Amino acid sequence: MHYMLILIALALAGCESGPALPEIPDPPKPEPPLAAPPIGSGTARVSGKLTLRTSDFGPQPVGGQEVSLVPQTAETDALMTSHYGRSGVAVSAFPSEKLPSNIRSARLRARTDKKGSFVFRKVPAGSWIAAGCMRWQRPGQYVPEGGCVIKRFRVAKGQRLRLRLSQ
Repeated sequence: MHYMLILIALALAGCESGPALPEIPDPPKPEPPLAAPPIGSGTARVSGKLTLRTSDFGPQPVGGQEVSLVPQTAETDALMTSHYGRSGVAVSAFPSEKLPSNIRSARLRARTDKKGSFVFRKVPAGSWIAAGCMRWQRPGQYVPEGGCVIKRFRVAKGQRLRLRLSQ
């Protein structure tokens, strides 16, 4: 019995509480994705011209082509830079199905007229990426020229902005 009391005393001596351990904070919660601006909710107007620099004739307007405005977020900026590089020029368009769905649904689109001009009305204020592709084939030319170009820009509420998308 005497041994039993010694064992209990030793066990209780080992239970002595020491200094409190520092509390480890929870890892930070990921930030929610940026919301895309609502379509047609803005007051800015963005217009411009899509031209292709040909080997023989210099810049030529390109009609009947689609121009897109995509909200610029960290994610879309990284996607566009990976496809277009720092120069903003690529052989092919960035596949829109690779855009996040909230950004894809906020994409604004316009078609160029015969002179290569385009207009976007009711653009929400903020940072945007304009993208346009062009193909040009002269009579008798076997391989068409062309490619795609992007331009990053900011537009303020009520602003009228003119862009030149040229390759």
